[in-house]
Amino acid sequence: MLQPIRLRPAYKDYPHGGHGRLRDEYGKFDTPYEITAESWELSCHKNGESIVVSGNHKGKTLSAYIAAMKEEGYDVVGTVGQKYDRFPLLVKFLDSDQDLTLQVHPTDEYAYRVEHEPGKTEMWYYVECEPDAITYYGFNRKTNREEYIQKVNDGTIMDMISAVPVKPGDAIMVNSGIIHAVGKGTLLAEIQQNSDTTYSMYNYGRPCEFPFQLEESADVMNYNPPETVILPKPEPEVFDGFKKYWVADCQYFTVYRLEVESSAKQATGADSFHHLLFLSGSGEVKWDGGSAPYNKGDSIFVPANFGEYEITGNGVCLLSIAK
Repeated sequence: MLQPIRLRPAYKDYPHGGHGRLRDEYGKFDTPYEITAESWELSCHKNGESIVVSGNHKGKTLSAYIAAMKEEGYDVVGTVGQKYDRFPLLVKFLDSDQDLTLQVHPTDEYAYRVEHEPGKTEMWYYVECEPDAITYYGFNRKTNREEYIQKVNDGTIMDMISAVPVKPGDAIMVNSGIIHAVGKGTLLAEIQQNSDTTYSMYNYGRPCEFPFQLEESADVMNYNPPETVILPKPEPEVFDGFKKYWVADCQYFTVYRLEVESSAKQATGADSFHHLLFLSGSGEVKWDGGSAPYNKGDSIFVPANFGEYEITGNGVCLLSIAK
């Protein structure tokens, strides 16, 4: 039976994570960790899969659900899935109690050749920030491989990195090749390619639980300063019962912010699924023949080829669509 499904995330206990915010404020009561850095809300990745918690396939991993639905004759990913060799997106919450390790992501070409998985272009949507929160993003001047490696080795690399003030509602597109790090005191939603390949090279002199990849990072680095950091915020489309804001768009996905005041009707077609990540509020996702409740922090997958559904109540969510 084709219907929207609720998902339970996979959790990560990286040492930079928050001490209970995802659990206490975003409903992640089943996290096994005292420090919960990330919740992988929509994931078919081998390093952590979402679990279906509603419907006929309750208890299955997301990838097992997709395979089971295919056997029943339903394409829940959509025709967009024909472009990729795996499920296209990974969506997560990320809670940073410390500055994250400085890192960079490879392109598809490099990642497939070296890591045997896609590259990693991602978008950060800032949900909560401390008043003085910053993000490290891109070089502040043009540089080159030799200078970059020298400054990592002598511990002065941060002199070359832009510190960008951020606030709730901001969004940043982190394209492959951009050096970056999420700053402390930030909770964000991350929509990205389905990849876990990251090249880290600097951890502010702190011990690091994994090895650095200095040469690989130098291979994929964009040594030019970025032209754009904070994405523009166009005026919303206003509908009866909700507002729809464009957040980000790239070759891999489009993301909208829906502010639901009473009701927001949406629909999936043959091309792609919808993923709803609720940032606040409560209500129900309704469809002909069923419904699923939502609260702050919940994650709902709406299959491709499903048709119309309705988000009711009062809440805010990010709507992600694979391309």
